[in-house]
Amino acid sequence: MTPQEALVEAVTRNQARDLHDVLRQFECDSSDAFVVAAGFGNQVAMHLLRPGIEYLDELEVLATAAAAAAKTGMLSAAKYLILEFEHSFQEPVDERNAYYRIDDATWVVMDEAAAEGHLDVVKFGVGHAVRSDFVASSPFGSDALYCAACRGHADVVRFLLDQPTFDWKLDADFEKALENDDEVIVKMLYEAYPLYADGDNLFVRMARDSRTDAVEYLYDKVHPSPTLVGEAFVDAARCYYTDVAEFLLTTGRVPTDAFDKAVSNAVLSGRISLLKTLSSKKRASPQVLITAARLGQFPIVKCLLNVQRHSLNALVEAHNVTREPSVRVLLRDTLEHQ
Repeated sequence: MTPQEALVEAVTRNQARDLHDVLRQFECDSSDAFVVAAGFGNQVAMHLLRPGIEYLDELEVLATAAAAAAKTGMLSAAKYLILEFEHSFQEPVDERNAYYRIDDATWVVMDEAAAEGHLDVVKFGVGHAVRSDFVASSPFGSDALYCAACRGHADVVRFLLDQPTFDWKLDADFEKALENDDEVIVKMLYEAYPLYADGDNLFVRMARDSRTDAVEYLYDKVHPSPTLVGEAFVDAARCYYTDVAEFLLTTGRVPTDAFDKAVSNAVLSGRISLLKTLSSKKRASPQVLITAARLGQFPIVKCLLNVQRHSLNALVEAHNVTREPSVRVLLRDTLEHQ
């Protein structure tokens, strides 16, 4: 057994006498044992082992030890290690600093603690980051929210979502919660999403991104209002995501004005295939035909006449407002066969 291995064993077995004996007899690198001691929260052993860490490895060892302490929920050890890391980092710049930032230990503590659900350690890390102004200089430094969402730690997720100082990106967190079928965390992320996405709604965003699975899940779990269902439908139709649009129509909660807006968008953009799909539902209002006639869009008017029966009043008004001869002839023929 090497002296380094003997140090690790002494720390693992909490044998203080053996630890003292090895340190007295040998001069060796104590990095591995120091990290193990951090995981146990054994600060007595950490103080004894600290001088044996190689100078060039110091920042790496301290950051690794901080991660170990956070992972096992050793709050006191994590606090000590963050301060030690920052003190060592602030020494004269040398080659050690090229690979690290002064906030690295704080982020790793937050991430590891969040992954294991150690809320007290997460709270300390957040408070330290805010007090030290790390968030302003490195707003994307921590993945704590994602780590907590992945492992289903709802209390940690709830706390972190209440920290708007951090510019959390919720998309990946939502994807993981959705994958895990974690309804509690999905609802938390849904409610917080507008705060972190410039007011955007997650349900509407998923429709816009053609995420049928996410749209169906959110519809079932968070029960979006008809207004949001309408917005989602309009965006899905605009992007020609027919699977999403079809699902939303099956809910029976797409408002008439939202449906008409989607059809009008298809008319204004001249997208015949989309218009056929929407008009086949036979829900378009007379105003859609009138708008198409006013714009003189012969293919659009023809499509609307082919897929949906229109009232006499709508046909007459469309005929009267159009200036396109071909559209006028088409509408006149239709009127004659009414």
